[in-house]
Amino acid sequence: MSVTEYYCNDITRATEKLKEHIASIEKENEKLKKGLVGEVLPVEKLPWADFWGVYQSEEAVFRWLEKNFKTPNDARIAFESTYKDSFPVIERNKAAIANNVLIFENLVKAIQSLGLKTHYKKYKGNTLKYNEIEHEWHKQIRQVIPRQEPLTLDSLEKQYKLAINSVVKWENKIEAAQKKIEYDRQQEEKKLRADRLTGILAQKYGVDLSSDGREVLDEILNKDKYLRLAYYLEKNRGNWNDGPYYAKRGLEGFVPESEIDREIYDEIYDLANDWNGDGRCFRDCQWNYSAIYEIAKTERPELYADFKALMDSGAVSDY
Repeated sequence: MSVTEYYCNDITRATEKLKEHIASIEKENEKLKKGLVGEVLPVEKLPWADFWGVYQSEEAVFRWLEKNFKTPNDARIAFESTYKDSFPVIERNKAAIANNVLIFENLVKAIQSLGLKTHYKKYKGNTLKYNEIEHEWHKQIRQVIPRQEPLTLDSLEKQYKLAINSVVKWENKIEAAQKKIEYDRQQEEKKLRADRLTGILAQKYGVDLSSDGREVLDEILNKDKYLRLAYYLEKNRGNWNDGPYYAKRGLEGFVPESEIDREIYDEIYDLANDWNGDGRCFRDCQWNYSAIYEIAKTERPELYADFKALMDSGAVSDY
């Protein structure tokens, strides 16, 4: 091979490399052009963003809900509707962000191709230490091209659940308030009925009309020894903090007048003096308060009926 041929081959090879390099530059330019085609798209605000109140404390949530909605159902409908309306916006934002990211990246590359850098070094005093500082042009481009979602799908899901939970709590709060109002109304009616019954029985049994339920009860109990004993035995079953005190008090007015009376008296007397620390003995013995009540009910049905009515009315706070 001659020298001329050798140099010609070198020139050919160099020319091919140059063409490849030019083609590479043109290809890169095409990419930049494609990335810069079109406009920066806006990233929309989600409809859900208007519901800022659901992210506050529980007390603040209630205030916000009550201020903005008439009923929990109104809030629930608004939340569900806005939640659904947010999905199309999220999808549009994804497309807009993908477009904007491409424009941003290629715009930066185009400017960098002119020799401009995105950052510069700022040295600390006379040392070799430095910080990377962003150039103003890069910062401004980054700020004006929106590339982030205002609210991710995961965040939307969490906030929606929080909003619905707040509605449920609001519903529970309203229900509890309504129940209290109804309870108070029922208690007031019950008290009025109890007061009315107390007055009727006070007049019937010759007790002063200003007497309370306890005073009327004492008068009724004093009219029948069985009723009185059964009442105090049942009371001792419910409260034995003072031992068999109530059982002994019931026996004080019980004078035996028959063999059955003697059996009753002896059994209760023995239990009152040896009760083993358990007031349930007056429930479980042969002549327990239920059995003695039956005697009173049989012998004095009207008196027993008045006693039951007075006790059931709540006029007497017994324990």
